[in-house]
Amino acid sequence: MAGPFGYEIDIHGANVVVEVTPLHPACLSDGEIDFHIQALKDDLDRVASEMKAVINHPARRPLFGEGH
Repeated sequence: MAGPFGYEIDIHGANVVVEVTPLHPACLSDGEIDFHIQALKDDLDRVASEMKAVINHPARRPLFGEGH
């Protein structure tokens, strides 16, 4: 599942990139803010896991800046 964050890998390492802007819809309540911020945190956790898997297994690493 794709989210607002992705990553790119190049000869310098892995970088988190923003795939969509704005990152979430406008919020009108505390609950909405909490929900959307948690969703962003969850997506960053997903991206971190994917990046770690790629950098720890160089055979899976794209050759030229091809991230997810």
